[in-house]
Amino acid sequence: MGIAIDPQLCGFGKDERHVDERLGEIAARGLHATLSANILTGIAHIELNFPKIAIVDEQISWKPRSLCIPPAPTLLESASDALPGLIAKFGKLDIGGSWSNVMDAVTSAGTLMGSANTFVETQQGNLADIISNLRDASSALRDFSYQVRDNPSLLLRSADAPNLPETAR
Repeated sequence: MGIAIDPQLCGFGKDERHVDERLGEIAARGLHATLSANILTGIAHIELNFPKIAIVDEQISWKPRSLCIPPAPTLLESASDALPGLIAKFGKLDIGGSWSNVMDAVTSAGTLMGSANTFVETQQGNLADIISNLRDASSALRDFSYQVRDNPSLLLRSADAPNLPETAR
């Protein structure tokens, strides 16, 4: 079976002499034909497109009379070709062992959380002391920063220098 291509509809202009040559160049760059069918209506059509996946073109043993655009597999063909490999991989999965590993991890996480809870409960008094000490330190640091803001010379000496008698009033 063959298809006829209208050069004007394909954007080649009115000159039909070079259509096969130009389509051959486009086919050499990866143009493929795919037979697509509408499941609801049963109507089939041929799509000319550049597939997104690499396709190894089969070598034909006969000489075509006109331009031959290589076929590309349909989505259904690609899926049906991949299905046996997918089923084989599922067959190799160790679902029981994986589930056992998940359950072991959950048990370990539960044990770890229990240990953390026990630690927090036993150290609760110490934590209250630590928080109280942090509050005291924060308050002392705030007071010191206010003193330095008001009298920056405290950073250079430990106490204020006595006033000079001639500057006292």
